[in-house]
Order: sequence, then structure tokens, then C-alpha cells
Amino acid sequence: MYPSSALLVFVLASIEFTIIGASAVPVAAAPAPVTAGTDHWCGAWAGRPNPSDVVGPQQLPPYDFTRRFFVEPQLQRVPFAPVVATEPKIQVPKLWGNNNFRVALMTYAQSSPARVYASSKSRWADVHHALGHLMNDCVNKGSGGAYLVLPSPGLTQSTLVVYAYEAGSQFDFQINYYMTNPHGIDPSKLAPGLTAANVSSSAAIVTV
Repeated sequence: MYPSSALLVFVLASIEFTIIGASAVPVAAAPAPVTAGTDHWCGAWAGRPNPSDVVGPQQLPPYDFTRRFFVEPQLQRVPFAPVVATEPKIQVPKLWGNNNFRVALMTYAQSSPARVYASSKSRWADVHHALGHLMNDCVNKGSGGAYLVLPSPGLTQSTLVVYAYEAGSQFDFQINYYMTNPHGIDPSKLAPGLTAANVSSSAAIVTV
């Protein structure tokens, strides 16, 4: 169910407050344990991004309800095949940063059964919504994490994931590896044991 307009405004206002009132936002003393859910995953693998450094609305795309076609060309069944869509096209991944706070919008992958959702339809409002939940459920409790983006109205499958993580964290190494060897990342399989030397096997690398 989509939140009311009043709740959406509150989520954005909360994000803006963390930027303006930096000293008022407490930071947990230690990373939260790995927390799994059906739509989000928090853990030490994402480090401890400081809530006061959250990427703000002025850096992210406009908060609107226009349905867009998100595609990751290199992960398509036929890589870089022409994309035919009536909606405005957005290429992922998208990365944003402020100080040591990082946000990534990436393709969702499942390791069982092996699926990579290389194209999808969603809205920037849904991305903002997922980031707001990620702040409440992970970042403000002491660790980064990942949150599924709601599917576009009329669809049932989430196909995008928003990550909030700390620069230099284990997931940051995963992103660096991903940039030279694109692959589907299953957020439910990310583990605290991730190291730079073992980055290729630390998360489910899904190919279809």
C-alpha cells in the first residue's frame, strides 16, 4: 500500500532535518546485527553511514510520480540490446554520495531461483520512499542496509533495490568489484564476512 501524501511529506521532511540538524541526530555506538526482512536487510556489511550525512532531496532526482523504465543494459539477457519503452528511460546503477554516506540504486537479483531483473518500471517517488524506510529501519539504528523499491502501480514484483552504505565499508568494495565485473547482487545474501580479497564470492552473483 502506498503511503498518504502527508506521510510522504513527513519522510522527506525527516530526511531534510538530518541535514539541517546534524548535531541532533544520534549515532549508534556499534553496528547493528544483521537484520533480515522480506523487503529490507541491515548489517555490518554496509558499515555505519552517519545519518547527518544522508544524501538529501536536493541531490537526488525530483520526487515525482511519473512512471519510468529503469534498465541495466549490461545485465540484459542480450547485453546492450535496444530498449523499446514508451516511458522515460533511466539507466542503472545510480550512485550518490555526501561525505562518507553513499546511496546506490541497483538492479534486484535473486539467487534462488536465479533471476536478475535487468529492466523494470518504477517512479522516483518510490525510490525516495524506500530510502526513507531504509533510514528509519537501518541507518538510524546504527548500520547501513538495503531496501526493495515498491513496484510500479499495477505490478507486483520489486525489481530495484536502494542501498545506503558507508564509504570504505565491505559493500563499498562490492560496488568497486561490480563496476569492473557487473553481476546481479542478491541483497539477502550479503554477509558481514565480506572482504576485499573475497569480494566476488561474498554475495550471490546471479547470472541468467
